[in-house]
Amino acid sequence: MKYLHKYVPVSQDGKPYPILCHGDQLSVERMVDAKLSMAFSEDETDQLKGLIPRPQGFHKRCIVLQDSMNSLFSGSTVGDKGSLFQIKNKFGFRTVKKKTSDCVNSCVDFFNFVTESSVCLIVCNLLNIDNIDEICQTIPTDHAAVQNLFMNICEQVINLVWPQIDKQSIQQAIRGDDSLVNQESTSDSEDPRFLDDTIDYWNDDYDSSLDETLPYYEENEDDDFEEELTETHQESHDSVFNYSRCMVWRGLLHMVQTLAERENDGHQIIADWRLDMVHFWNNNHNKYLILGHRLLAGNTKCNE
Repeated sequence: MKYLHKYVPVSQDGKPYPILCHGDQLSVERMVDAKLSMAFSEDETDQLKGLIPRPQGFHKRCIVLQDSMNSLFSGSTVGDKGSLFQIKNKFGFRTVKKKTSDCVNSCVDFFNFVTESSVCLIVCNLLNIDNIDEICQTIPTDHAAVQNLFMNICEQVINLVWPQIDKQSIQQAIRGDDSLVNQESTSDSEDPRFLDDTIDYWNDDYDSSLDETLPYYEENEDDDFEEELTETHQESHDSVFNYSRCMVWRGLLHMVQTLAERENDGHQIIADWRLDMVHFWNNNHNKYLILGHRLLAGNTKCNE
């Protein structure tokens, strides 16, 4: 950092300008430790002021992508139509491996392909299109009507794949009070289990990890899964349908986060980090949890 600090511009009054210094989790952790060790130096130059450690979104997305592959990509589902492994073999994605660090670009292209294809199938189903070469007769010609139809379709797709909210309240976990969990509530707004933003697709007694609740088929047919009611799958406990929903949701999430970084959308990037904090907690990524907390705390302080 002393070498990089030589290139930090200085204002007329001698104070260095804040410059972001990107890196992965380990690099940022070392930057923070280096700045703490030099914090009591008399010279501001030795204090390394001006260099602001910032985690790089690419490394964070690779962590989330690896978790998605761990949850959804399994060789045991090679014969199950619609699984990621079956799609990989069907369409010849030979370079895709479960270990994403060996083939990041191939995994990203594969997830984008699966997500875009799944969304196209959902839209064809919503518009009653049986052949991708035919044109839907119900599409209006007016530009405003087309925009309204497009927004309506997007909303239906999101509602279809939107994950179920975890039913254990973060507020109750902080207080250490689990007594309200077993109480029956008349509505979701009154139910304390709907107070947090933890993402999950199944209710499995609240103590199982996400990886244990995402098989392509149930290990025990007597398990009682709860899922959101949809127009086409009311009162259905279809694990294959839930698997497909989770696959599309994760694919859309990866695409949105990548787009936010390419467009340098700071507000959306911070929002993505807030969402991923729950993911880091659920998947025991404690170092990235601390890293994200520092980033969000610093961003909140700057916006005060």
